[in-house]
Amino acid sequence: MTRAPDYSQGINAERALKFAVQRIRGDRVQIIEGIIEPVSPTWDHERAAKLVRRQLEKRVDELGCVEGAGNPGLPGSSTLYIPDTAVVPEELAKGGSALPPTRHR
Repeated sequence: MTRAPDYSQGINAERALKFAVQRIRGDRVQIIEGIIEPVSPTWDHERAAKLVRRQLEKRVDELGCVEGAGNPGLPGSSTLYIPDTAVVPEELAKGGSALPPTRHR
């Protein structure tokens, strides 16, 4: 059973904005210093991202990781970039919560 959020202490504006930006339909956007910016990757950019993902695929599986755009979190930052690809350990990817950037070995 999921509990309803407790808003008695107010709403975390940073968290709410980042949540909303990730759910804009049909467009890819990012927040740069608090400003919502549309992202329109070029075909050259998409091709380069695809080549990187292909090179990662086998090793990602060997390491027990998950590769994708993910749900990054940058606590305390007015910036939110949606990566072309991110690699995280499977155990961290479970549950769908935002993942702050940290070093994992």
